[in-house]
Amino acid sequence: MAAAGLHALDHHFPLLREDHNRAKQLAIALSELSAVTKVEPVETNIVIFNVNIEDTFTEYLDKHDIIYSDMGGKVS
Repeated sequence: MAAAGLHALDHHFPLLREDHNRAKQLAIALSELSAVTKVEPVETNIVIFNVNIEDTFTEYLDKHDIIYSDMGGKVS
């Protein structure tokens, strides 16, 4: 595992700033969509946001082969 970490630092660390910038750009674009109700402040390369019609939004992502992770359940 240490070898993998060293490889990542040597080969991927320079790309991290670019990932963070892209995450910030994505957050801005998401905040302009009517389906997005909240975008959390971006501090890393992870973008966390809420949508008002989850099923429709995730169907769109699936249809366009966009990878995502659902970090929460439906709030009642």
